[in-house]
Amino acid sequence: MTTAKSNILYFDFHNFRLDLKNERLLIGGKPFGLTHKAFQMLEILVRNHGRVVEKDELFSKLWADSFVEETNLTQHIYILRKTLEQSSAGKQFIETIPKRGYRFNAEVKEVCETEISGDEPSFNEISTETRISSNLLNFVDKIVFENRLGNDGKQNFFPEIPAETESNKIKTGRRTVATNLSVLVNFLGSVYFLRFFGVVAAILIGAGLTGYFVYRSNPQPVAPTARSIAILPLKTIGKDSQNEKLGLGMSDAIIVRLSKLQQILVRPTSAVFRFTEQTDFNSSEVGRKLGVETVLEGTVQRDDERVRVSVQLIRVADGKPLWAENFDEKFTDIFALQDTISAKVARSLSLNLNQKDDQIYFAKETTNTEAYQAYLLGVYFWNTRTKDDLQKAVDHFKRAVELDPNYALAYAGLADSYNMQFFYGHAPREESFRKAKDAALKALELDETLAQAHIALSNIQIVSEKNYQSSLQSVERAVKFSPYNATARLRYAWALLRGRRLDEAVREMRLAQEYDPLSAVNNEALCAMLLFKRKFDEALNFCQRASEINPNTPTIPQSMANARFFKGERERAIAELESFINVNPQSYAELGTLGYFYAETGTIRKAEKIVETLRRAARDRPGFYNDLAVLSYALGRKTEAFGYLEKSMENGSLTNFALFDPTFDALRADPRYEELIKRKDYKDLPDKF
Repeated sequence: MTTAKSNILYFDFHNFRLDLKNERLLIGGKPFGLTHKAFQMLEILVRNHGRVVEKDELFSKLWADSFVEETNLTQHIYILRKTLEQSSAGKQFIETIPKRGYRFNAEVKEVCETEISGDEPSFNEISTETRISSNLLNFVDKIVFENRLGNDGKQNFFPEIPAETESNKIKTGRRTVATNLSVLVNFLGSVYFLRFFGVVAAILIGAGLTGYFVYRSNPQPVAPTARSIAILPLKTIGKDSQNEKLGLGMSDAIIVRLSKLQQILVRPTSAVFRFTEQTDFNSSEVGRKLGVETVLEGTVQRDDERVRVSVQLIRVADGKPLWAENFDEKFTDIFALQDTISAKVARSLSLNLNQKDDQIYFAKETTNTEAYQAYLLGVYFWNTRTKDDLQKAVDHFKRAVELDPNYALAYAGLADSYNMQFFYGHAPREESFRKAKDAALKALELDETLAQAHIALSNIQIVSEKNYQSSLQSVERAVKFSPYNATARLRYAWALLRGRRLDEAVREMRLAQEYDPLSAVNNEALCAMLLFKRKFDEALNFCQRASEINPNTPTIPQSMANARFFKGERERAIAELESFINVNPQSYAELGTLGYFYAETGTIRKAEKIVETLRRAARDRPGFYNDLAVLSYALGRKTEAFGYLEKSMENGSLTNFALFDPTFDALRADPRYEELIKRKDYKDLPDKF
């Protein structure tokens, strides 16, 4: 039997205390902010712990006088779950009972008035000074934020916070007080303050002095500057398909802004994209997998002309929320909302922004909400990489630039979508690269600092125009403008390899994998690069990791097989490649590798059969002359092998990858190889391929 509400002061469970009198949740003795509705909902669940609370009961108690959709209920449940789980190492307290409601599963202790000793100070008595100081700082913080961040969201103020040492704790406390008092004095002189002078002055000055002495006697620790963050896609609440990608888009906007600052490692959109459709992940665990110190998570809901966002910043080490807030704005003000959220994220991370940073951070890519929605869908479909979705990405990016011809980021997305269509064999070469180049140049005309546009242009220059130097310069600009961009590092690595700079290429590829560790593409690319360094054990490790992340990544089977074969696992390499080709009979690149394996292991008849298949394929795709050269040499047909190699060179298909590929080792050792290179003037290969 639950004690009457009037007799209960607290509900205690795990390391939480639900303080009814002051309407707050304490986590480990420290107050954590909950909205009024969220607190009420938690109180109902805790009071009825152990039994199912029907949805209708929650609606009748929380929204008796208004009509709300069920998504309001699920959003509050989501926030409560995350708050409790993050502060209890993932322990789940709120259980969903399908089609009925929710049950609070925890041992709950009720603390009543009669159980409190008369000599024990009440919560109010304990926390009076703390609450006054907290209220003052919150109020001053509000003044600072609203005065420095105008309606246009273009200005902001981020006080520099020195690193904490034992010798500067007191100084830091005094400096913080001085900063707050300085802001307070400025506010006291403003016209707005005159309206509140009589009452507010006394409160502020008294509380300010209290805060000052609190800081002197007990200086507060300085928040450490985080060095890495992942912005997870905000979970979209509701069934409106038009807005289902809004959460990913909101996250992408914050990712783009933080990346421009070059102060903190930000996981790219491609790294967090996989969590767009997932709802059952633990944010701290995701943060550990992504190798970051902090994670931003939350929900977003569009209701007619309004958009509601709930976000919180999580410290990965212990799952503690560092900051949380709810927002409710008109959808037409979504860009101002992004400004506000981005600014608070930066402040919570203790980033120091100067005036130049402000201009970069709050620069608007577009102010057209329809163009923005089209761009969001383009980002989503570009990340999936399937044939149909890449075409959808093109269509949405084109729609975005039609609605806003100055939308540089959308042009960059369009350029790389065309690149990917060719790369995955979904569109003709010349047409794809012509369209890609037009879009990339337009993006750079609008924003010369846009890394994504430089990346797209580099790909065109190196693959279509065969211009190594220009490609290298473009990707170096991308790295300069976005040093933590994993795609920029990936493309830079391949460009360096084409320039015969293998050690530098491996270094850059390791950075690409470090900056986006859950990217199957990056892990496989590092595997391939390590094959060239003859580090077969390590190469296999990264290929296996890539396969675990996304087994459908097209280049994994060939790289995995090579790693196994040269590591000494020949039978397994052949078996796995045979199995893959049985399911994908048109995979001629893998077929050439399998033929080489057959020839090296004495399975001559099967190898010769593959030679015939590749001869027919090479008429349309000259790149297979490289496979024929390697395979024929392994079969002992050395003169025939060099004939194929010469054809590859004449067609421009021989790249300097051949300088490092272990399958070319025997062929390169033949004196005729160097003679052919000299005769065909391939000594300056990087500018020729």
